[in-house]
Amino acid sequence: MRKVAAIFGVLVLLVVLGGCEMPINYSEQPLEGLGGAEGWTLVSGTISSSGFVSMEGSIADTSITFTVDPLVVGEVRLDFNLFDLANAKTVTYYDGTTNYIMAEGGYEITAITDTTVSGQMYVYDSNQTFSGTFTLTIQN
Repeated sequence: MRKVAAIFGVLVLLVVLGGCEMPINYSEQPLEGLGGAEGWTLVSGTISSSGFVSMEGSIADTSITFTVDPLVVGEVRLDFNLFDLANAKTVTYYDGTTNYIMAEGGYEITAITDTTVSGQMYVYDSNQTFSGTFTLTIQN
């Protein structure tokens, strides 16, 4: 009976721990690329009234795009599930020739004013990582 109780206890612990999300450790430095995007830094960024974000990088013809919906202060965890594409949360990095869809990590909108949106990001895939803070200009 003790073995059954011990196994049950371990299973409950695994279920509880499996449901906990680890906090994202955002960098306080300006947004930059690592790995396959080494040398990429944020040059400018905009967000449209529909929440579409476009960030231009220091490497020619490169960008990061994603959609913030709804536009509110708070954290968004990236998620891609083939069985629930309507609720997918991804970030796309275009390196000048290829689009890389990143579905690991997240971003946080930290402040919204009449003219800007500020936040922080830590997103990655098997090729590159983007980490740091950003400020976007609101386009109407």
